[in-house]
Amino acid sequence: MKRFCIIAILGLISIGLFAQEHLAFKGVPIDGKLSDFVSRLEQNGFTFVQNDAEGAYMRGVFTGKECTLYIEASPISKTVHTVFVLFNPLEDWATLKNDYATIKKGLILKYGEPKAYKEEVRSPYKEGDGHAYMAFKGGYADWHSSFSAPQGAIDLYIRQQDWNELNVIVKYADKVNTKKSTNELTADL
Repeated sequence: MKRFCIIAILGLISIGLFAQEHLAFKGVPIDGKLSDFVSRLEQNGFTFVQNDAEGAYMRGVFTGKECTLYIEASPISKTVHTVFVLFNPLEDWATLKNDYATIKKGLILKYGEPKAYKEEVRSPYKEGDGHAYMAFKGGYADWHSSFSAPQGAIDLYIRQQDWNELNVIVKYADKVNTKKSTNELTADL
C-alpha cells in the first residue's frame, strides 16, 4: 500500500510538471500548431484577422483593453513559440505610462520582480516635457521590463509604431518552442 501511494504521488507530481512545461497566454499553453493555437484563442473571444508567412494576427481584449495579437510560429513545423500583444496606439503619454504601469504591476504579482528594467527619457528631452514621441523616435527613451519564468520570458515595453503614436506591447516567448524554432531554422545551415 505504501508503495502504491508513493507511485501515485510521483505520478501526480510528474503530471503537474508536464502541464507547466509551456508558458501560457490567457491560460492557453503557447504550444502546438499555429492553426490549433488560433482556434483555442478564438474560444477565448479573440477574432482571427489574417495569416502571414510566419504567424497570425488576431483582435480582441486583453487586460480589459482592445489589442492586436501577433502569434509567431516556426517556419518549418508551424509550432507556436511567441505571442505579441499590441495595445491600441495612444498619443497621450500619461495614459500610455499608466497602462504600462498597470500591466507591470500585474506581471510582478504573477512572475515576481522583473529581472531587468529601464524606464527613462534622456537628454535633450525629459519626462513630462511633452516630447515623449520625439524622444522615442530619436532613441532618447527606453521603457521596458523583462520577466522570467521557468517556462519562458515575458517582456513589457513601450514602442513607437507610428509617427505620433506609441504602443504598450507585451511579448510572451515560450522557452521550449523558441528553442525548437531556432533549431529548425539552423538545422540545415
